[in-house]
Amino acid sequence: LILRKVLFLGELPPQSINGIAISNQINIELLKEIFLVTIVLETPILTKHSKITLNKFSNNLFNALTIIKYLYKNNYDYFYMVYSNSFFGAIKSLFFIYIVNAFNKKCKINIHVHRGDLQFFLNKSNINIFIFKLIEKKSNKILLLSLNDLKFLSNKFKSSKSYVLKNCINRESCFIEKRNNKIKFLYLSNYIFEKGIFWYHLME
Repeated sequence: LILRKVLFLGELPPQSINGIAISNQINIELLKEIFLVTIVLETPILTKHSKITLNKFSNNLFNALTIIKYLYKNNYDYFYMVYSNSFFGAIKSLFFIYIVNAFNKKCKINIHVHRGDLQFFLNKSNINIFIFKLIEKKSNKILLLSLNDLKFLSNKFKSSKSYVLKNCINRESCFIEKRNNKIKFLYLSNYIFEKGIFWYHLME
């Protein structure tokens, strides 16, 4: 039995501990059951969000060269990556898509939009819509979190490439500890505008 090959680009634990990385790990474990998966690991730099820095540029360049090396050595059937929902992140996503398409035109490109604010981001400017149109044109499938996003893209681009893959959790990592009939939560996240979490809310 010859297994089909998947080239994956994205964040994974333990280098990244966030919802996208955990979801990627779950999806990769499932894919490994029926595919040969090659991983190109992204290491996020959380400082200076939505800005170009030398470290970010060098990391992306290194990942691009790694992808080209793998594409030279293997004929991949699928390329899977998570779409970055920011202006420079969208350009980065488009950059990697063009690399894969240039070196292996038969490789099917699957993009996972793992954010709930896609509509807000695209409606902010026509440039965001233009970049996403280029991404949509080069992609074979676009995975979304909700039916609302599916309807939005279907109306916006008149495309049938979009599918819903709902968010997931690892049940084994969920626990609730009760003390004095009260439940305490410790919530950690990236404090950025797009997350809808602001410092002054925490200080009130």
